[in-house]
Amino acid sequence: MGTSQPPDDPDHTVVCDHVRRLCRSSADDPGFAPLRAWLRDHSYDAAACAAALSLVLDEPSTHAHIEVLKARLREAGINHADGALERWLMLECASVATEHLQTLRVPREVAQAWHDEVAFIAAPPSPSNSAYFTAGAIRFAELCKIVSLRRFPAGQFHWEVSGIARRDLLSVSAAHLPRALVFVATRMRGLAPVFYSHLNARRPTRSLDEDAACRSYHLMARAMSAQPEIRGFAASSWFRAPTTHKVSPHLAWVSRVFLENGGFVADAGVADPDCGVFTRSATRRRLYETGRFKPRHGLVMWPRSAMIAWAANHPEFGDSPKS
Repeated sequence: MGTSQPPDDPDHTVVCDHVRRLCRSSADDPGFAPLRAWLRDHSYDAAACAAALSLVLDEPSTHAHIEVLKARLREAGINHADGALERWLMLECASVATEHLQTLRVPREVAQAWHDEVAFIAAPPSPSNSAYFTAGAIRFAELCKIVSLRRFPAGQFHWEVSGIARRDLLSVSAAHLPRALVFVATRMRGLAPVFYSHLNARRPTRSLDEDAACRSYHLMARAMSAQPEIRGFAASSWFRAPTTHKVSPHLAWVSRVFLENGGFVADAGVADPDCGVFTRSATRRRLYETGRFKPRHGLVMWPRSAMIAWAANHPEFGDSPKS
């Protein structure tokens, strides 16, 4: 994490102060009392909680130490609600992360969105959100990354500082692979580090929206402009695949901003049918069941210079969205 700041955002002190107060207030919740006392008696201070969550990745196997800790609490007879341990660890981690957020090179809107994620952890609005607080679940992993500043909320999409997976690149069809390799070498100038984009599972509008997508990209471009080590933007998903756009033409806009502004889009191999491609689409499911559609991944790459230039030419996506 560097210390230089984007020119439009001198620091995130106010957000950090709000998050610290939020974490302290949540820590006083009586529901956490037995859990809190046991953890602190066993050397699980805020730093230790943050260290435990820093090990959590998408793979459920990386959550095993959280499961072990839950088992120890059960053996000790410590009663607590489902998800309370996970929430406590996240809130403690967030309180530690504020020390780094103050000098993090992201726009103020990203810092505010991070605050909102912590507020969601402190007071989940519905029991239906239990997957976010269950070790072993992908939603839990996503929140762990957010509170430990490894994943950044930016509206419809999030990003992580990562790299373009070689398996995705080598899954590009033989006809397009040479162009993809040249693009990586000459335009991206390497596979990493990039802002690797993910769909926000808690996005305000469930349907993909072009205006919201461009606002997310604009935030990422602003963050990227303050992080010269980042080579560009990348993503891979079923909704970015050209084959998806053929059967769902209302999603064709997904590729437009890249293709018209110096980016690269290509088919990148078979996608798992359980990847979410059939959610909210009876048409895609019907075509799949009749053999006329097979889910594929679409690989997107956008060099930093092209993405930052696009953002500079479209200041409207940095304005507050219309209500």
